[in-house]
Amino acid sequence: GQWYHAIFSVSDVNAVRMIVDNGTPITNSDTTAVPNGGDFVIGDCADPGFDTGFKGVIADVVVGTDDLTTSEEADLYKGQRPTDAVNIWMFDEGRGPIAYDRGSGGNNGTLDSTATWAWGRVRQPVLSLDGINDRATGSTNVDISGSTTLVWVGKMKSTYNGLSTYHCPIFLRGATTVASGIDIYYRVDYGGLLWYRTNQGGPSAHDKYVEIPPPSAIDDYYIIFGVHDEDVSPPENRVYVNGYFVDSVEAERLTYTVTEGDVSVGSIYTTLYYDPSKPIFIALVDGAFDNKHARIYARWLNDIFNLGLTI
Repeated sequence: GQWYHAIFSVSDVNAVRMIVDNGTPITNSDTTAVPNGGDFVIGDCADPGFDTGFKGVIADVVVGTDDLTTSEEADLYKGQRPTDAVNIWMFDEGRGPIAYDRGSGGNNGTLDSTATWAWGRVRQPVLSLDGINDRATGSTNVDISGSTTLVWVGKMKSTYNGLSTYHCPIFLRGATTVASGIDIYYRVDYGGLLWYRTNQGGPSAHDKYVEIPPPSAIDDYYIIFGVHDEDVSPPENRVYVNGYFVDSVEAERLTYTVTEGDVSVGSIYTTLYYDPSKPIFIALVDGAFDNKHARIYARWLNDIFNLGLTI
């Protein structure tokens, strides 16, 4: 029941190397090239198998055709694949006979009659919201003044438009009479999901939002960072999705500290704008992520929650 992370490489420079769980490389001086041609078989020593198969679960097979650098070996252990990887089989399809190659080689594989799909990744518990009357309530007295970063990780839905006008995955504001705060929510009249920052007094010229690209499929995992940055001049709001910068807009300084009301997950206030998403993790960070922070933290979250995203 234990997972192992193994790197096997052969080259005319580094010879034969095997690294297990980021440990000390086990080496051999043989620089004989790997034969070119034949079938690529995963899970057996022959094709078809002759009682020499592997008994277990395999995930994330990555193949390249050049020498791995030391930094690439370290990155692989962190879940960061080389940019020139030729074959990438994630084995996350969960159904059907095809294992799709996400690398440049496009060498899709076929499962034989005895191989089956398994839940190799950790199946994360989520807060499941049906978009009808569910919400979670966080703490009051949350300070959202100054530079802040809102973190949202979960399964986003692509069915917002067919449910109702607005949907709010996460909402941080003061009392209901003072619409000042930060939130992520879907607005049908804006045509998409927004990272929203309101300075005071409800929808007005003070509202500053950034559009977030819609999810490509129902239940796609998303890592969203909504940033309000007052350390730059002029201040700006930025959005990062799955570690990558999406867009920004000039903003005003937000000096409001939440001393009333509450933090809502899955709606606005108490009975408005219910959301159908499935969040795993939500956090408010003191300070503004930049491009480097967003990429590193997204990779860390992807690894911790086993989301299987390419970052």
